Amino acid sequence: MDASNYEYQSEFARRYVAQGRAEIVLELLASRYGQLSTAVAARVHGASATDLGAIAQRVLTAQNLDEALGTR
Repeated sequence: MDASNYEYQSEFARRYVAQGRAEIVLELLASRYGQLSTAVAARVHGASATDLGAIAQRVLTAQNLDEALGTR
């Protein structure tokens, strides 16, 4: 089974998996760019799964936090 295409059946599971993904992206961003503002944390927590994946990809090559977040 391809886990990237798995759709959780319960709202509980969807919510906590999304929260975990957001936390991982926040850890990546903080490791690369230092302490993050509450605004950045709120933005990441509100991002869709697709957007979180894109941020995680950009953090590998972005020169700064704005570029990683896709705001530049």
